[in-house]
Amino acid sequence: YEVALAEATDELGGRARREAGLAGLSTFARVKDWRIGQLHKLPNVSIYLDSKLTAPDILEFGFEHVCIATGSRWRRNGMGVSSFSPFDGHDGDAVFTPDDVMAGAEIDGRVLVYDDDHFYLGGVIAETLRARGNEVMLVTSSDNVSPHCSGTLDQARIQARLIDLGVEIVTARMLTGFSGTEASLACTYSGNKVWKNVDAVVTVTSRDPDDGLYRQLADQPDKLKEAGIVSLKRIGDCEAPNIIAAAVHAG
Repeated sequence: YEVALAEATDELGGRARREAGLAGLSTFARVKDWRIGQLHKLPNVSIYLDSKLTAPDILEFGFEHVCIATGSRWRRNGMGVSSFSPFDGHDGDAVFTPDDVMAGAEIDGRVLVYDDDHFYLGGVIAETLRARGNEVMLVTSSDNVSPHCSGTLDQARIQARLIDLGVEIVTARMLTGFSGTEASLACTYSGNKVWKNVDAVVTVTSRDPDDGLYRQLADQPDKLKEAGIVSLKRIGDCEAPNIIAAAVHAG
């Protein structure tokens, strides 16, 4: 097969490249470096950077097989493991996501990082903001920080690191509202609320797949056939089977 790889941005690497710029994750770059090196060894692969494609573009190319790497965006509304409802005030100007942090957004003052993802990224975002000079409070719906990292033997190290950095840690609390100056936090057991004064919120909860292009193509089976496209697939770490698996894991 002759393979064409169209990259929407001007650099390969995707999520691995973006996360490698966060505190403590520089070695993540090896993932994208190795893959890019392997791609360049393949004589049948052509790489096109800065090539964000539309459905008509793909239909015109004449390829028999099309695979869309969908990517994803972190949710701003707080929906995650513990809550399927947005928190009040999620659409405010001072509410950010990990995507904003990775893009270098300016976040001023005292920041509440809300971790309802329970893996490594909540702690990483808190450390990154602390390194940028912010006063940081990490709030998690779990009983401890990054519980899913227990299986990799990193959980205790992550929590100890945040304590050493002066990050305030609040466990077993869910973010239920943010006024722009004050966040309401409900106990995961009793529902009792407390309020914390903060200037901004970063939500590390769950992601939405960026699958609009795939859906546009999948909804046009006749045009796919006319274009000679035999198969259409999508790949990504935020697709339906993974979301269902996460939901089952969370109960």
